[in-house]
Amino acid sequence: MAKRTRVVVLSLGTLIVLTAATAVALLLSDKLLDGRHAKADAFPTGKEAKETRHTLPRWLPDDATNVKWNWKTTDDERMLKAVLPSASLPTTCTALKSSATAPVPDVKSDWFPDDAAGKATARCDGGYYAYLDGTTLIAWLNQDDARTAP
Repeated sequence: MAKRTRVVVLSLGTLIVLTAATAVALLLSDKLLDGRHAKADAFPTGKEAKETRHTLPRWLPDDATNVKWNWKTTDDERMLKAVLPSASLPTTCTALKSSATAPVPDVKSDWFPDDAAGKATARCDGGYYAYLDGTTLIAWLNQDDARTAP
């Protein structure tokens, strides 16, 4: 009987240790892998950006400068910042209806304005929301918008 009790106690102890180890491993892996799908690039011009990253919108002018591009590798979320040659949006962008909402993607960056959603003034080809701050273009694409974009 003592041997059976010892086996049961050892089995339960092993099960508890394995369960705890699995929980710790899952928590650590989530912390270690968090952000691994978030990518960022910077390019001197729109032309170079589009040649290097084919996922950049084709409507970005070739002569745009200081291009910043953040995206997720797991879906269609994108963020774009560039200085345009003039204070006007590309011609493929159309005015956003005042009742439209412009949720921002989950992609993170230190340059994307926290209040961007409230500043969107246009929709550009591919479903991008956009606005200008002087000649600086801020544009973004949400995964859901990418699926429904014309």
